[in-house]
Amino acid sequence: MRMRLGKVPVLAAIAAFVVVFGTIAAASNNWYEFSDFFCLYHGARSLVLGHDPYDASWWLQATGGLRPTPSGGLARTSCYGGPGYPLWTFLAMLPIGALPLEPAAVVWESLSIGAALAGAWWAWRAVQGPARFALLYLALLLASQPFWLLVIYGQITGVMLAIAGLLALLLTRARERAAGVALAALALKPQCVFLTLPAFALR
Repeated sequence: MRMRLGKVPVLAAIAAFVVVFGTIAAASNNWYEFSDFFCLYHGARSLVLGHDPYDASWWLQATGGLRPTPSGGLARTSCYGGPGYPLWTFLAMLPIGALPLEPAAVVWESLSIGAALAGAWWAWRAVQGPARFALLYLALLLASQPFWLLVIYGQITGVMLAIAGLLALLLTRARERAAGVALAALALKPQCVFLTLPAFALR
């Protein structure tokens, strides 16, 4: 119990960092109106409003036009031609889609950053990474291009890293049923499942 209570301040500090970082990131990048998050958001938002996200005319109305970019310019969204995600991904995003864009972007980016940190930690535990290299590992994560693409574009990669890291940890502990659930969760981005399946064949 003492160890668990001792971790509370650390977890609280991490949570505060994640929320502050997520808020700054979302606000600095125009609430991700031009990027991957905008597509995820409007897929879920369409369902909240009772529309079909795969209705081309509705999708164009929701996501078409030029959107502001962090550099001060204007650009089309990454999905103006169509949603690009399966229906179950939008269903999973319903709580985000129920919010207005600005708070939704803050919640999403905070969740994504926290998920990326958690996923990296679970992956580190899965390979039994030595404690003396943990800070170096964290520094490499925070300095990596994928992490900053997540920050700038609001991508789904943080959530996918969390699922993949948890999957790896569960497999190392022979918790195969829970690992199966994690594998199914990778279907939020279906190509990740196909990239992961060969690892099962090699076990």
